[in-house]
Amino acid sequence: MHTTLEKLDEHIHTQNPFRHLHQWVREVKVFIMLFIAVYATNAVITNFDLFVMAFDDNTMTEQVLTEKFAQSLENSWTEQSSKSIAHYSTPTTNNDDTSTDSLIAMQKQQRKINDIKRMFQQHTPAATSDFDAKEKVSSLLRQKLNDYRIDFNRLPPVNRLIIPSIGVDVPLIHPDYKKPIEEVTNEDFEADLFKWVVTYPTTPVPSDAAISHTMIFGHSSYQSWEKNPYATVFAKLTKLQHNDTIEIVWGGQLHQYRIVEKKIIYPSKIAEMYTQYNNGNYISLIACYPLWSTAKRSVVIAERIQ
Repeated sequence: MHTTLEKLDEHIHTQNPFRHLHQWVREVKVFIMLFIAVYATNAVITNFDLFVMAFDDNTMTEQVLTEKFAQSLENSWTEQSSKSIAHYSTPTTNNDDTSTDSLIAMQKQQRKINDIKRMFQQHTPAATSDFDAKEKVSSLLRQKLNDYRIDFNRLPPVNRLIIPSIGVDVPLIHPDYKKPIEEVTNEDFEADLFKWVVTYPTTPVPSDAAISHTMIFGHSSYQSWEKNPYATVFAKLTKLQHNDTIEIVWGGQLHQYRIVEKKIIYPSKIAEMYTQYNNGNYISLIACYPLWSTAKRSVVIAERIQ
């Protein structure tokens, strides 16, 4: 015999044929939420350095660290010397021979400290003197050997993009896909971005022409599970300021540019932006914005100055 509760439960099941479907949907929602939470946590942990690099402008330079080290070392020497002098100038009841030996050892140690301190203070960077010497030799040879063309080119042998203010110094290429541009796919372009920073194939290469506008693409972020050496090359693009300098080595020549504008635009506006700067010699650095998103583009436009 069925009880009233059993009959009620049977009636509910009969009237709701989608009960199992609703339960399955709820379980899928829970699974998706857990997956998103785990993925977000993994992305933050994996790319923690990128967050710090992108939002921390107060990093100390090597020169500041060196000065602090020197000051700390000098304070340490002063403190140690004061303690030693105070210790050995205080009368003691120990054996005279022991005191004399200790005093001699202390004096030797103090002489070594003074020698190291003097060497540290008199040290000058070798790079400056080396550079001056090379310039003098270069000038001398040019005067003595007028019949020969001697070119002391210190530029790297490959094309490179250099942005000193954010520490970027990477290879730069103009892709040649060996097929019509209409047949080039996004996968082709992504494959090149895995190896270096890339100029857009339909724009000219950097040159000293009066009218030229080169678009240069690079990643600001990428999937954390893929090993891409250039995944964050443009991560600090938004940190650049007006009048910052950008350098491009192309074909053995150095081209210098000064930033004139920064924009955050939608991808559909890139063509419009490009045509706005067709009255001079420009470059545009372009990266996805914000981090881990392709919704917009961060654009930095610079004009050639040399």
